[in-house]
Amino acid sequence: MEGRKREERLDVMKGLLIVLVVAGHFLLPLKDLGGGFVNGIFYWIYSFHMPAFVFLSGLFSSSVIKDGHYRFGRPLSLLWLYLCYKLIVFFPERLAYGPSGSLPDLLHESGAPWYLLALFFWYLLILPLSLYRTRGEKCFIMVFLLLFSLLFGYMDDAEGIKDLLSLDRVTAFLPFFFLAYFLGVQGLKELCPERGSLKEGLCILTGLSLSLFSALQARSLLSPYLQLFYGGWYRKLGFSGMPEPLRAFPWLLRLLWYPFSLSIAFSIFLLIPILQRRELLWGALRKIGERTLQIYILHRPIRDLLLAAGYPKLMSVCPKLLTVFMLFFSLLLSVLLSHSSLTGFFSKLQGFPELLLGLLPPRRAAEARKHRTKV
Repeated sequence: MEGRKREERLDVMKGLLIVLVVAGHFLLPLKDLGGGFVNGIFYWIYSFHMPAFVFLSGLFSSSVIKDGHYRFGRPLSLLWLYLCYKLIVFFPERLAYGPSGSLPDLLHESGAPWYLLALFFWYLLILPLSLYRTRGEKCFIMVFLLLFSLLFGYMDDAEGIKDLLSLDRVTAFLPFFFLAYFLGVQGLKELCPERGSLKEGLCILTGLSLSLFSALQARSLLSPYLQLFYGGWYRKLGFSGMPEPLRAFPWLLRLLWYPFSLSIAFSIFLLIPILQRRELLWGALRKIGERTLQIYILHRPIRDLLLAAGYPKLMSVCPKLLTVFMLFFSLLLSVLLSHSSLTGFFSKLQGFPELLLGLLPPRRAAEARKHRTKV
């Protein structure tokens, strides 16, 4: 993982994950129509793809602090992108699901834009948490964040939260983000076992076994616990299908979900170098991984427009064939949406808040710089 090879490996992993994000969203309307095959693939994707994506986001989030100063433009850009995303998906969602209001509801989100809102909150948390630098302090903070996430899962409709600010997912996925933030790229490098070693083989075998388990048992043994994959409130779990002792301890289920999903993701990350033998695929995934933002934002309205056109009806023709086709279609769509012609636009869109700060008159710009917090 040295130098450029390390960066390429991480980019390829990001590329693979965003393709799975696209595939997961296209398979979502099909999972109750295509039987065990589509359900197995769908829940295999959801068992690890968002934890892994959150982890990678946390891995590179240290850039929010530059030269000892916190860059407020970064979380502002995320909040700006969230608002843009809500506007972009508003009309396609109305076509796909029917009217749900005359204006976008910016305070409640359970769909794809939730991730940008979560990143906004997590980046804000970096400001106070960056003050903790020693290994002991970081371990203490991680334990605190983990306990906070486990306890916050009990909040539900009784408190009137529902999907307010996506707080259910913000808190559920929070440990993945800050584990990576505190670990850093160098820490991930140290965690990776030596290539070809017994330790690497055991890690891969464990992850692949859990992958197979999640795919084969999605409609049976794992059925009551599948809401864990979405990061939802505990009340959404299928308590009636659980053994009696587990019903009283939903926090324990979430606690077990964290290593479960990370083990699957880590095994796939260890297998990534195999793709180097396929230069075309490696290059495509690397390019996709470098341009995930535009894919993440644009694929969802395309999915909703196709949903409004009725593509789930094709499941009655050949469910397995359509499922496989949607996987290839997701890869193809990701390649198309990663085109360089879109990259410049989204780069400017993302940098718009920081651009506005840069256009402030000299006096106001100086006052704005005073608000930078040295850490």
